[in-house]
Amino acid sequence: MDSIEILSPLKNLQQACNHPCLVKSQDHQQQCSTIFERSYVSSKIKATIDILKSIVNKHPITERGDTTDSNSSESAPEKVLVFSQFTGMLDLLEPLLNNSHMQFRRLDGKMTRQARDKAVKDFSMNPKVTVLLVSLMAGSVGLNLTAASHVIIIDPWWNPSVEDQAIGRAHRIGQTRPVTVYRLAVQGTIEERVLYLQEKKRRMVERAFGGDIFGDHAKLTEEDVSYLFNV
Repeated sequence: MDSIEILSPLKNLQQACNHPCLVKSQDHQQQCSTIFERSYVSSKIKATIDILKSIVNKHPITERGDTTDSNSSESAPEKVLVFSQFTGMLDLLEPLLNNSHMQFRRLDGKMTRQARDKAVKDFSMNPKVTVLLVSLMAGSVGLNLTAASHVIIIDPWWNPSVEDQAIGRAHRIGQTRPVTVYRLAVQGTIEERVLYLQEKKRRMVERAFGGDIFGDHAKLTEEDVSYLFNV
C-alpha cells in the first residue's frame, strides 16, 4: 500500500471531525449527505468562532482603526492565526467570520505571490484585520507573522514539526507579546490518536537529539499507521 492509499482514509476521518460536508463521496460528486448541509455549524467551527470572539472582542476596533482602550501597546488589537490542513474548512469559516463582523484575510497555496503578500501586509499593518486564515502547509515556512499573539490549530497533523513551524510564524524576532496556542481535537476520534502520535515522536526526538530536528522521525511509519487505524 503506497502513501496516498494510506493517507486518503486518514484525511477523510480528519475531515469528518471538522465538518461532515468536507468528506467526499466515492464518486467525488456529492460532498455532503442529506443529513448534514454546508450551513450546519460543527463543534469544531463553533469552538473556533467562540475562541476568536473571546480574543477579538477584548479590544474592539473603532471606525478610525483605534482600540477603545488606551494607546499603549498592551491595548493594541490582538490578532489570530487560524491554521487548517483543509482549505474547505477555511471556506466554511469565512461566512461565519463575515456574519460576526470580524475582518480577516486568507493565505493558501492556490494564491498568487502578489495576493499572498497583500494578505500578509493587510494582516500585519491594518488594525481592523484581526484574523488570518492559513492552510497549514502554505503557512508552515518562510513567513513572519508577529502581528499575531494567538494561534489556533483546528486539526492536528501527525508530524509535529509541521505544526511547530506554523506556530513559529508568530514566534519571530519582533514579537512583543506572549503567544497563546489553541489546539482543537474531537474526543474519541482519530484526532486523539494523532495527538498521541505527535507526543510519541516528540519524545523520540528529544531522547535521540535533545532538540527539534525530526528527520526520519517525521515520517509516517508502518507502526504509526497501525496505531492510527487501531489494527
